[in-house]
Amino acid sequence: MFVAALLAACHREAPAPVVLPPALPEGTVAEIAAERGYTVQEGALVRLDDRDCCEEDAGCWFSNPTAPYLAYALPPAPGQTAPDLGAIDGRSPSWHLGEHEAVVLVGTAPPAVAYWGSGTYVDVRFVLGVPTRPQGAVGPQVNGAGLGVGPGEPFALVTTVDAALEAEVVSWLVADGLPAEHIGLDRVPRDLVRTGTDADADLLAHVIRLAGFADPEAGSRWLGQSGARLLRISAPDPADAIAAHPLAALPDRGSGTNEFGLAVAASALGDAIRARYPDRFALEVQLQPVQVASYACIEQGLCAFDSSDLLYARSLPFRLDDDELVVVYGVDHVASGKAAYHSVAAHELEHLLEVGVVDWRASASPWLDGGGAQGLYAVAFARHCDGVPGVCVEVPGGCPGAELDESLLLASRAYLDPATGTGPLAAELLPDRAIKIFREDLVPGDTAADTGASP
Repeated sequence: MFVAALLAACHREAPAPVVLPPALPEGTVAEIAAERGYTVQEGALVRLDDRDCCEEDAGCWFSNPTAPYLAYALPPAPGQTAPDLGAIDGRSPSWHLGEHEAVVLVGTAPPAVAYWGSGTYVDVRFVLGVPTRPQGAVGPQVNGAGLGVGPGEPFALVTTVDAALEAEVVSWLVADGLPAEHIGLDRVPRDLVRTGTDADADLLAHVIRLAGFADPEAGSRWLGQSGARLLRISAPDPADAIAAHPLAALPDRGSGTNEFGLAVAASALGDAIRARYPDRFALEVQLQPVQVASYACIEQGLCAFDSSDLLYARSLPFRLDDDELVVVYGVDHVASGKAAYHSVAAHELEHLLEVGVVDWRASASPWLDGGGAQGLYAVAFARHCDGVPGVCVEVPGGCPGAELDESLLLASRAYLDPATGTGPLAAELLPDRAIKIFREDLVPGDTAADTGASP
């Protein structure tokens, strides 16, 4: 399958070189490992957005249908007694990892896509025997910023705790025909992660994000094709000591360039949006970046699948009446060269699922009759889009959607500054803004309950 391709790019900071033995074995990775006495088990890839988020007590964790989430699902390790989480058909997306094990994904590159990235997370940690869900990254994201292969070319990703085992598995992959530079290294640091398969060990998850296929139909076909192999490889006679991977430094954000030259044009766009509704009460807010202290947030218990490749911002919760709309606007961070992928979405809060996300190319032009829309975007969310200029997403009731008395929030995602190969720096971007146009019968000073819910 495709996924190893998207994962194969190494960390932005080059890992230590892998020294290969002078004589390489023959056979596939699984065959070589089995010949050497390793236990080889088959895993699978699962779509995290395949489940029904509208079921009672279900949640989709702010899913993005245009940026699918994939995850590793693995069987229990040999001799494992502690249970994994959420197992289906004997494989779980929340799993244990022993220090003498490797997880290996082998596949081929995807079609052209604006962004892909992946990483291993501490999904569950036990504190005094009580499970917490930090969902924190254990290192920088593996991403496609430095991808050196074309669509359909082979890749692999190797996840380990032990550097010696990593080098051995890489040698097997090279023996199987993969160039060493086409093998991504996903390193789990023992100083951060409680490795092992006992009841006190962390449960891990590996999450893969993709966004912005150049050809959506080709991307959909690629997501559905089979062929990749996900393997759990366990050593037969584990040694007492390992060469543990160190904690990796997170890459520095910021290239020294910014979007401030578009500030006047963006302000004029906001004025134009308000001018379309001169007799209606309008409230404007700025979407605020949501940033966590990576690594430290694992012990604190709340990381929410942080990513070194992502700048995520969102609004406060708000409600949307029949005769109202919210217009999100600002600088298109892709057009400005500050991101490889940028989207804005509305999310319903009860089930944490996305109501709509849009392609906003040229979306500011309908609001600016006199021009000046280059490099800007404007996207409306409304119950009814009749008469709303430009790009407008209708928000239905029910699920997926939100009833009039249910809350929404707006979220902006900007992935990967091309100049740095990591997430954009908030201080170098003009923030996304949102204007809520209230219903016609609401005037400034009204104390109706709706005014307490800002966009």
